[in-house]
Amino acid sequence: MNNDSSPVSAFQRHLPFFHRILCSRRLWKVLGYGALSLVTIIALFYAVENWRGARAWQVVRDDLRAKGEPLSFEELVPPMPRDEENFAMAPMLAELFTFSTDTASGNTRWEGGQASNKDHERTKWRDEIDSGRLWHVELPNPVEHWRQAFQRQTNLAGIHVATLEPARAVLSLLETVRPQMDELEQASHRSAAQFPIRFQDGYAAILPHLATIKRYTILFRERALGHLATSNHAAALLDTQCSLRLAETIKREPLLISGLVRSANLQAGLPAVTEGLRRRSWSEPELALLQSQLAGIDVLAGFPLAIRGERTGSFNFADMLKRKRNWEVYNAVGDDSSEARIDYIKVWLMPSGWLDRNKIYMANLYQQFALPAVELEGRRVYLDRAQEYNRRVEVGVQSGGVDRMIANKLLPAMTKVVEAFALGQTAVDLAETACAVERFRLKTGQLPLALDALVPEFLNAIPTDVMDGKPLRYETSEQDYLLYSIGANGTDDGGNAVYAERNGKTNWQSHEGDWVWSYSKPANH
Repeated sequence: MNNDSSPVSAFQRHLPFFHRILCSRRLWKVLGYGALSLVTIIALFYAVENWRGARAWQVVRDDLRAKGEPLSFEELVPPMPRDEENFAMAPMLAELFTFSTDTASGNTRWEGGQASNKDHERTKWRDEIDSGRLWHVELPNPVEHWRQAFQRQTNLAGIHVATLEPARAVLSLLETVRPQMDELEQASHRSAAQFPIRFQDGYAAILPHLATIKRYTILFRERALGHLATSNHAAALLDTQCSLRLAETIKREPLLISGLVRSANLQAGLPAVTEGLRRRSWSEPELALLQSQLAGIDVLAGFPLAIRGERTGSFNFADMLKRKRNWEVYNAVGDDSSEARIDYIKVWLMPSGWLDRNKIYMANLYQQFALPAVELEGRRVYLDRAQEYNRRVEVGVQSGGVDRMIANKLLPAMTKVVEAFALGQTAVDLAETACAVERFRLKTGQLPLALDALVPEFLNAIPTDVMDGKPLRYETSEQDYLLYSIGANGTDDGGNAVYAERNGKTNWQSHEGDWVWSYSKPANH
């Protein structure tokens, strides 16, 4: 008898039903068709969503183009000026932007970190001499601050500062970086300033110059204060002007961070103006020169440039994610938390059309609420528009919609941004007006009873308060005056600023009270 049957497996003996199912060609055919159908449905879903998102984005993009809106950094960044005309090509600044390319991988590596660290090390004593003076509050004489600092640190940069009069000690310390300060001062007179930022790197772009500009803005201010304390008024004026020029070197950068740093740096330089006016250090021609420089500073003009640059950066980020769905790209604007990892997986899985919808959402918010928050023609700031922008962003975060997932990571807190630009412009306007008041006093021997008396001899027009469009407020007594804006709360608080004590320091609450430039009769120095 012929018996060629195969041995029966344990699986066949104990689970014959499942064995017959799994060995069924019909079943596998059905499963194959089912899998193919599922893949087809998924592919069709992605194709449709990608098409819908791209089509909707094209409509929005074309509308922005029709309105003359720039949508690339090539449109926002002018051609590089010639090196000899460019402040950014001063040797100590140019070396910050040194890059090398790995021939094997093609990756670009930043080499300027060594130069940046070297300069930071060279000036690491800066915090000790930083008087921390504010233009909007009368703090103790900077000499007293230096004296206290030098009691804590008696040796700095090889100088036994405790043996010197505080202002002389500060000037001696600053002599150790005189070559760098001289280089920057000379370069600051060049007709252009444009740094070779690699905008193609998106949010990973290296911006080493911002810290350097901030560092030397403060050092020039402190040297100006040192010169004022030693009655070297002409040198103090030159350093004050240089401090303001340094702050202005980044005004054409289409980056929000650059606009915010510029506003902060301008305010960091103004305490030297405050101190010079309180000491009555400068002559009428010197004040006219300083006032002219202040009048040429337009902080608000940098707002639309910064917002359009921020918008362009967010569009580029979304496009980069469409091309490279890797963690390094996504994490350029995030953190390494578990929540971020989960969000990244969602982004990795989403159709590219949904990323286009994120761009649409951001475009509408920027166009409808962010850009209108500052009107250049009327020199007005509208915080209510920025607040409406913030409200809509919060609603978007709560909704958790796929068309807002990336947007919620990228959109800035617009109320704080607008307030920062408004504060920077107000500070400059107050300083300009204060110079005009002092010029009036030098000529007449008394303070003006109203700002109208300054026009047209000392001011072409009274600067308006950017918060409400009315002239800056001014109140005077025999030897004192208050010059102020109504501030972020939109209420005239009678020239009262709000401060809070924290950790032994006086902290100005800029969102409360008025923004005040106060002046009192000169104290004994």
